[in-house]
Amino acid sequence: MPTSLHPSLRQLLEQAPQCHSLAMARDILEESHILLRNAISHEDKVDAWSLTRWFSDVVQAVLHSPAVSQLCGGATIVVTGAFGRGHGLPTSGVQWLSVLREGQSSDDAALAHFCESSGLTVHATPDSFTPADKQEWIRRIHASVERGDGEAMGLFADAGTWVAAELAAAVASDAELSTPLLSHAAKVRPPAIEVIDGLPKRDRVVDMHAELVVPLAKLARWASMRAGSTVTETDRRIAAAEVAGVLSHHEAAYAREAWTAAITLQLHRWADRAGGHVMRWDLLPQLDRSAFGAASRLLSDVFAAVEARYNQAHSVEEGK
Repeated sequence: MPTSLHPSLRQLLEQAPQCHSLAMARDILEESHILLRNAISHEDKVDAWSLTRWFSDVVQAVLHSPAVSQLCGGATIVVTGAFGRGHGLPTSGVQWLSVLREGQSSDDAALAHFCESSGLTVHATPDSFTPADKQEWIRRIHASVERGDGEAMGLFADAGTWVAAELAAAVASDAELSTPLLSHAAKVRPPAIEVIDGLPKRDRVVDMHAELVVPLAKLARWASMRAGSTVTETDRRIAAAEVAGVLSHHEAAYAREAWTAAITLQLHRWADRAGGHVMRWDLLPQLDRSAFGAASRLLSDVFAAVEARYNQAHSVEEGK
């Protein structure tokens, strides 16, 4: 837990895993929204990394609490997606894997209802991600690699723990087995910004989450897994990829800078009650427009360099 956090945030995080009733769990989640907004409004310079990490930790702790375990019939909830990566916001979708004990049965409907009634948004996972025991989840992890399912592999990578370790083991024999993760990232690469007379179109719609946060997170996820790392936080994934040489020093620096701008912008948009909604370019504050434009250019440069290097290497390998 970052030591720079206000004592009230640290105290709530300490209480979160101790929820013995759903009422307490719901209160913790609702209070986390209030404290997060207060932290943003009272800080001159918002530490977006620490605050989104804190909020993600609170949500994870509640979902691992005795109250939620009882709600799910004793199933172990493994959080994935944005909250698994440590940059969840109240507008981010909660996703999880339900790991059952042998002979146990359960469904995710009760947990989904609890999350939604507590002010969280639930994002669906693939239809094949029904509750199952650990051995079945391991089988699913290896099957996702065999069929090159980038979406499923990404959710397994973001789950961390033994799940990400199992995925890393499945792709360890050949770095190219991680390629579906890069392909999945490339699918959400944002288009180039249209300009008129050197300036973006005034009525252009901006979606900071879809155009910055998601592409960066997915690119870092691929780079980290190709490097053999099972860390889940995007900034740590960038660092792991740089150390392993998957990303160059300049690419990693660009990615870090763009990532910091992306989550800071998204955090401010949420605090301004605009999070989760797209906005027109000309309605954004000038500083946000500048930050978004700079981050978009950095992201485009990193994607272009990585794809050019990968495609060249892949073509050479196929020609052997």
